This record gives sequence, structure tokens and C-alpha cells, in this order.
Amino acid sequence: MTRFRIVMAAGAVLLVAAGAIAQRRAFDLTTPRPIAAHDSVWIEELTWMEVRDAMKAGKTTALIVAGSTEQNGPYVPTGKHVYVLKATAEAIARKLGDTLI
Repeated sequence: MTRFRIVMAAGAVLLVAAGAIAQRRAFDLTTPRPIAAHDSVWIEELTWMEVRDAMKAGKTTALIVAGSTEQNGPYVPTGKHVYVLKATAEAIARKLGDTLI
């Protein structure tokens, strides 16, 4: 009988926890941003609320971009491809209008 009570108690705890998680998830999806959104197309620069709201506003595409690092001699930085990539990707995302990076 004791084992049965432990299992029932554990089940009740799980149900309460699941309800709390569902309530928190609903809160997260409907909570307004406490501050104005940052004007960026880079997901890494946005809060999760800004990404959520950008998706609601019509952002439907994500660009996955990659740059390389290589030796370029004594006067050129090794990240030159990444610098070009960042500027180009942002320009493309802003021109498309419905894109985040």
C-alpha cells in the first residue's frame, strides 16, 4: 500500500508541474516586451521576445551563413571573409524583408 501512495503522490506532483509549465509557456507566448525592440536581423542580437514578435510580424526565413578564417599575409586580418559575410548577409536579409540571420 505504501508503494501505491508514493506512486500516486509522484503522479500528482507531475500533474501540478505540467500545469505550471503549460501556464508558463502560455505566459511566455503572450507577454508583451517590456522594452522596445532592437532593430536587428541578427538573431544573436535579439531577445527571445524580439524573435517571437519578429516571427509574428512575418519573418519567415532564416539565413544560415558561414565564413572562413584563413591566413592572408601580414597586413590582412584572418577574418576578412567573416567581415564581408556579415555585411553582405545583413544587406540581403534587410532587402528580402522577411528574413532573420
